[in-house]
Amino acid sequence: MASIRNLDTGAVVASSVRTATSPLSRLKGLLGTASLPRGEALVIRPCTGVHTFFMKYAIDVVFVDDGGVVLAVYDTLRPYRATRIFRDAAAAIELPAGAGRESGVKEGDRLEIT
Repeated sequence: MASIRNLDTGAVVASSVRTATSPLSRLKGLLGTASLPRGEALVIRPCTGVHTFFMKYAIDVVFVDDGGVVLAVYDTLRPYRATRIFRDAAAAIELPAGAGRESGVKEGDRLEIT
């Protein structure tokens, strides 16, 4: 199973990563799930913006470019909210609420999915 590590700090951001790359899986994302357990993440690729309409829980969202450089971090994006569009984003990483802060992810960091 894939994991996400912050190359600048060495912190493990997520130890269990799923990907959504097909149009249907990207559209569905986390909709219909009851929660996103600690240590897990969903990487949506390609993705320049996300919403939490019809979701039942808050999430963190990290946008990265093609090189894994963090463009933006949304901490605890509550249900029925939307991010802005990030034209340079290659992917959005959805994490449990607070996981980005706990792992110290910030703009400019480099993340690696292995």
